[in-house]
Amino acid sequence: MQAKSNPHRTFSQQGWFPVVVIGGAAVLCIAALWYARHEALTNSAELTRSVTGIVTEQAARSVEAVEYRLLHVSTQFSGPQAPTGAAARALLEVERAALPHCQGLALLDGAGHVLFSASNRSAAQRDEIDPVDAAGIRAVVARVHRSASSGPLFELIQVDGKTTIYAALARRAADGAILAIAVSRLAPAYFSALWNGVDLGRDGRIGMLRSDGMVIAALPASGAGLLHFATTLSRRTADATHLEIKYLTRRAVLPGYPDLQVAASRSQHALLAPWRNLAMLVTLFWLIGSAAFTGLFLLLRRSLDRAHDAVSALHRSDQKFAAAFRASPDGILLTSMDSGRFIEVSDSVTRMTGYSRAELLDAGMTTASLWVDPAARAAFLDAVARDGRVIDVEARFRIKSGEERIGSMSGEIVRSDNETLVMGIVRDITDTKRREQLIWEQGNFDSLTGLPNRHMFRNRLEALLAESQPAASPFVVLLIDLDQFKEVNDTLGHAVGDQLLVAVAGRLRATLGDEVSVARLGGDEFTVLLRCEEEAHGAPEAIVGQLIRALALPFTLGADIVFVSASIGVARYPDAGAGAEELLRHADQAMYAAKSAGRNRFCHFEPSLQAAAQERATLTNDLRGALAGGQFALAFQPIVDMRDQRINKAEALLRWEHPVRGQVSPAEFIPVAEQSGQIIAIGDWVFQQAASVLGQLRAEIDPHFEISINVSPVQFQNDHGLPARWLAHLAERGIDPGGITVEITEGLLLNMSAEVRTSLAALGRAGMQIALDDFGTGYSSLAYLKKFDIDFLKIDRAFVEHIETDAEDRALCQAIVAMAHTLGLRVTVEGVETAGQFEIMQHMACDYAQGYFLSRAVPAASLKQLCAA
Repeated sequence: MQAKSNPHRTFSQQGWFPVVVIGGAAVLCIAALWYARHEALTNSAELTRSVTGIVTEQAARSVEAVEYRLLHVSTQFSGPQAPTGAAARALLEVERAALPHCQGLALLDGAGHVLFSASNRSAAQRDEIDPVDAAGIRAVVARVHRSASSGPLFELIQVDGKTTIYAALARRAADGAILAIAVSRLAPAYFSALWNGVDLGRDGRIGMLRSDGMVIAALPASGAGLLHFATTLSRRTADATHLEIKYLTRRAVLPGYPDLQVAASRSQHALLAPWRNLAMLVTLFWLIGSAAFTGLFLLLRRSLDRAHDAVSALHRSDQKFAAAFRASPDGILLTSMDSGRFIEVSDSVTRMTGYSRAELLDAGMTTASLWVDPAARAAFLDAVARDGRVIDVEARFRIKSGEERIGSMSGEIVRSDNETLVMGIVRDITDTKRREQLIWEQGNFDSLTGLPNRHMFRNRLEALLAESQPAASPFVVLLIDLDQFKEVNDTLGHAVGDQLLVAVAGRLRATLGDEVSVARLGGDEFTVLLRCEEEAHGAPEAIVGQLIRALALPFTLGADIVFVSASIGVARYPDAGAGAEELLRHADQAMYAAKSAGRNRFCHFEPSLQAAAQERATLTNDLRGALAGGQFALAFQPIVDMRDQRINKAEALLRWEHPVRGQVSPAEFIPVAEQSGQIIAIGDWVFQQAASVLGQLRAEIDPHFEISINVSPVQFQNDHGLPARWLAHLAERGIDPGGITVEITEGLLLNMSAEVRTSLAALGRAGMQIALDDFGTGYSSLAYLKKFDIDFLKIDRAFVEHIETDAEDRALCQAIVAMAHTLGLRVTVEGVETAGQFEIMQHMACDYAQGYFLSRAVPAASLKQLCAA
C-alpha cells in the first residue's frame, strides 16, 4: 500500500526546505549587501559634499584675501600721489607680509614689465633672476591679456621641480586697456594648509582648479591618483557628485569666482574595501552554509559585525571632519534659525569671543548675546531666510570682555529633520578696519593739531560749493596766517612752535565752536569755512574780529608766555570767486594785504588785490630776466665830508631800466625781489659792481675812497654764506674790505637772528663798516646802538626837510648828532637839498652829508669826474 504524504509535516521537514532556506538566505544576503553598499556610498557622498562646501567657503575667503591685497596694491599705486622708490617697495613689503605664504608681490605695467616688487628672498638673492618668477610672470601676464575677467587670475608654474601659484589682478581703463597688473607669488601651502585637517581616506584628494581643468592646488600634491583626479575633474560639471569607476568626486564653483572650482575625491576602491570583504564572506558562507541553518545565523551575525565596523569607520571619519571644523582659522558656527541657540562652534569662535565652547553651547546663550545691534542681526537672518545664503556682511559683536569687535559674517541655511539651522562663517576684521581708519585719518587730518588738513578742507570746500551752486548760497572762506610765528620758532625752538600751533588750533575751535569747519593748511596757515547759517551768529566782520582778539591774547606754553597776532584774508562766495582754487587764491591775496597794512587785522578781497597780484606776478617774471638781460645799472650819490667839503664817499643805488616800462622805482621792485628770493642774486650783483668801481676809484682818484651799499634784510636773514662769498670776492681782486660800508635798516636789528648777528660780526671783523640807515624812522633804541657794532648813523631826510623852519626838527637832529658822537659813531645826514640845510647841519658838527644840493646820483664815470674836480 502506497504511503501518503503527511500534510501536517512541518515546513522544516519538507524536502525543499533547504532550498527555501538557502534561497531566502541568498535573498537576505543580497539585500543586506546592496543596502550596505548603498549606505557606504550615500554616507561618503554626503561627507564629500559637506567637505566640499566647507573647503569652498575657505578657498573663497582665501581667494578674496588675495584679491583684496592685489586690489589694495593696484589702488595705492594709482594717481599722482602714488608712492615711488623705497617708499613703494616698503609698502609692497608690508602688503606681502600681510598675506600668508606669500613669497613675492609685484606691480607690473600693462605690458608686463615689473615696476615694483617685494619678496621673502634674502637681500643677497634679490638681484638674481629666479626662473620661477620669470616663467610665472610671463604666464600670468599672458593669461591677463587673454581674459577679460575683473577678478584674480591664477597660474600654476613648475620649474626645476618647484611648484608656485601666481595670482594676478589687472586694473583696466574705461576702454578695457590694462593700466597695471598686481601679481602675487604664493606657495601651494596657501591653499593646501586649509585642508590638512580633512581626511578623505586613503587615496582621497582635495583640490582647487580652474574651469579649463588646470589644478591650482591639491592635497596630497603628488601621487598616482593626482593625474586621474585632474583628468576626471576636467570632464565633469561643477556642483554635482559623480561616481567614476575608481573615484567619487564632488565639485563646487567658488562663490563670486566662476572661473575657480573646488573638488574633493574619494577612492571608491578604498571606500568599498570593507564591503568587498563582507561580500566575499557572505558568498562563501552562502555556498558552504546551506547545510546548517545555525551556521547561516552565525554567518549573518558575523556579517552584521563587519557592517558595524564599516559604519564605525565612517563615524571615525566624521569625527575627523568635526575636528577640521573646529580647527578652521575662520570662525564656524551652527545655530538654530528660530531660537538663535548655538548647536556647534569651532575653536576659532571661542578664541574670537573669549567664551568657552561650553558657555556658547549653554541653553541660555544665543547669538543675540553677541550682536551689538539687534536690528542688524534681524536683517542678517531675514537675508539668509530669503536668499538661502549671505556672504560678507559687516557686523559688530560684543565679546566676553565687553569689547566691541567687527566681523565679516557669511551664512547659509542648513535643513534638519527637526529645525532650520544656519551655518555661519565669521572672520574678525577689526584690525583691518582700524588700519583702514588710520590710513584715512592720516590722509585727511593734520597729525600735529588734529584739525582737517589741506586735502580734507579742499574736499569740504568743493562739497560746499556743490551744495551752494544752484542757489549761489553765500559763504565765507577765511585764511589765517600767524604774525611773528617765525620769530617764535627762531627764538624758542620748533618744539615750542609746535605747541603754539596746537594751542592756536584749540583757541580757534573754542572761539568758533565745533559746527564751524576749521583746518590747517600747513605751516602757520589755518582756514575757516563760515556757512550762511553760521553767519547768523554774527556778521563775518564780527566773527573775524573775535578771532583776531582771541589770537592776540597771550599763549602760556610751559614756562614761556608767547604773544602772536593774526592776519586774516576774507573771500566771500560768490563775489570773490566761483571755484575752490579761486576762493583760496583770493583769500590768500587778502591775507597778504592785511599783513602789508600792519598785521593783526583782516582784509576783504577786492578786485584791486587781484590786479595788484597780477602786477606783482608780471613784475616777478620780468625781474627774472632783468639781471641776465643787463637791465640793471648802478648810480652813485656822492657823500661829502662836511669839514672840507671833499667827496670821499658815495652810496651805490640800484636802477632798473625796463625795456617796456622804462625806469622802475626800487621801492616797487625791491619788495618783489625779496618776496621771490631773487634779492640774493641781485644783492650779489650790486656788491660786485660796487666793488669793481671802488677798485677803480682807489686806483685812480683816492686810495681811501669808500662806497656804501644797501643790503636787504631778507638777504641777511636767508643768505648765511654772504660774508665768506663777499670777502673772497674782494680778496681775489685785492680790494680792502675797509672801503665797503654796509647799510642796514632798523628793522633788521629788531628781528636779528643768531645767523644775522654772526654775519654782521664776520663783516665787521674783516674791516667793513656798518651804517644804520634811515635812523629815527623805525623802532631803534639806544640799547641796540650799544649792543651792536655800528659805525655810522644816517639821519633820515624826514628830519632835515623842515630843519630851517622847525625848531623841533633842529633839536632832534642836534640830539642825534650829539648822541652819536658820544657813543663814538659818525653821522651822515641824508636829503640835503638847500644851502641852509647844509649850513645848519655843518654847524651841528655833522660828519657827512648827501642830497640833491650836493649832487644827484650819477653814473660811475661822472662820479670819477666829480671826485677829480
